[in-house]
Amino acid sequence: FLGVPLVVVYAAMAWMLTTRLERGAVARMERGAIERVAALAGRLDDRMRLQGVDALAGSFAEMDRRAAEARARYVVVDRSGKVVHDSGGRIPSGTDLAVSAEAVGRPEVSVAVREALAGGSGIARVEGTLSAETGWLVHVPLPSTGGAVFAGASEATLLEDLRSQMRLGLAVLALGLLAIL
Repeated sequence: FLGVPLVVVYAAMAWMLTTRLERGAVARMERGAIERVAALAGRLDDRMRLQGVDALAGSFAEMDRRAAEARARYVVVDRSGKVVHDSGGRIPSGTDLAVSAEAVGRPEVSVAVREALAGGSGIARVEGTLSAETGWLVHVPLPSTGGAVFAGASEATLLEDLRSQMRLGLAVLALGLLAIL
């Protein structure tokens, strides 16, 4: 008789705990994603300022390697919003990213391009931009050139570790409940 109310209370606590943990972890991941992309943009910006645009070929190769390892994608645009480099190789150099995004029905990407070119940074949760699934798009400016860096990855990839840890925590909670009963 005591087991049913205990299970209900235990389940409610587990649900509240996991929901709160996920919200907090997502907020921390968003901040971390902006900081990582800003650090990458800072390195690109420094290299361009000190060595010129021609020095970026090596940086792009490194970016492509990091993007592949992280299952992410980086796009660099110049001050006019034209693509300089796409680590995924899907957008040809010289393509106006904002115009292209509007043409395929992605106004949120166009807004991010305008914001980044105006010197702003941010993150947006977007549906189906990188693949059929939900993804995150981070944008930061490149101050010395007036351009910007965009980074995107699927939400499943970004939250994979967090969700794995939450499943483990729920399993431990379930075992604790079984032990009590």
